[in-house]
Amino acid sequence: MFMPYKIQLKNAQILLKEHKCQCGEFMSVFKPHKVASNSQHQKTWYQNHKEQRAKYNKQSESQTSNKKSAHKYYWSKKDVKFPPDPPSTDLCQKIVSDFCADTSPDVFEEAGCAVCGKLTPICEMEELSEVENVSLLKVDGVTRKARTKSSDPVKELRGPILAPKCNRICPICVDSLEKKKVPTLALANGL
Repeated sequence: MFMPYKIQLKNAQILLKEHKCQCGEFMSVFKPHKVASNSQHQKTWYQNHKEQRAKYNKQSESQTSNKKSAHKYYWSKKDVKFPPDPPSTDLCQKIVSDFCADTSPDVFEEAGCAVCGKLTPICEMEELSEVENVSLLKVDGVTRKARTKSSDPVKELRGPILAPKCNRICPICVDSLEKKKVPTLALANGL
């Protein structure tokens, strides 16, 4: 007898009452289907899979014991004393002198780049006189000579366009000039 999957109870009762066949020899018992909760489902799963869980637990125990033995072997082969001895006088002196060198004012003192005007630590910069291809910074129409009166003619400054009172160049501008290119942030680009 066909009965739809989602049928209402009263409709199922009507179908069963109207059913006519020779099924007197057979007997069917219907009971309501209960949906197990998640915790009940887990309990039954754990009871049905005891052997698999025991096998898995043995594997994980063997893996951890292998890790522990490998760890012990590594430290037994390595000559490590804990806690370590205090540092020697020479090492202490080297640490202090390196710290003083890394934090000296020379490392932190900055100056403007003559090409781009960016503040850069002096220890990273090069002298303007040592850099080649400064002639690439000669561009027309970017500079203007200061006028004291409105009647003075408008004139350009001659020579490469450099930041006033700056005599060093940052490493980025040096790299560009060595490749015979005008640096992107150069004052000669109209910046």
